[in-house]
Amino acid sequence: MEADLLRRRRMLATLDRVLTDGLPQAEVRLGREDARPVATTQDAGTISEISVVTSGCVARLTAALAAAGVQPYRPLVGLFPLDIAEQATVTVAAQVEQEVPGTTRGILSGGLFAVATYVGPYDQVSLTAHALLAWTGEHGHTTRGELREVYVCDPRQTAPDQLVTHVMIKIEESE
Repeated sequence: MEADLLRRRRMLATLDRVLTDGLPQAEVRLGREDARPVATTQDAGTISEISVVTSGCVARLTAALAAAGVQPYRPLVGLFPLDIAEQATVTVAAQVEQEVPGTTRGILSGGLFAVATYVGPYDQVSLTAHALLAWTGEHGHTTRGELREVYVCDPRQTAPDQLVTHVMIKIEESE
């Protein structure tokens, strides 16, 4: 019951933000990313559980990195499917060069990305994600892969309204 109440409060906070500020107008830029080796953790949940699932993946990944004495080269990256059905698989990745016990080794693909920066609490980042996807459609881009959230700030040291997240989607390059 408490989890449902918390979810409803987050939803009301998001609606209040939209009613107060309107739909966000994300400034979008195009940027190129190189492919890079990563250690990942993954889990699945319903749409209402995405934030809890993501937090769990982050906790497991950071614990595995700490236990192995490994520092990631860049901020953590959350990967989310574009089409969320009843269940969505969430992956959290950290750029590392070596194997990390308790994680899965992978490659974070490179390419051309549409990127928007969001500042605020993680539970409202979806507004910028929607604005980014709208921008890609309005500009005739075809999206590829999953939505990425690059967590620039450490939430243990940054106030929720000051968290910086780069929201990214890979786009198909024209010939």
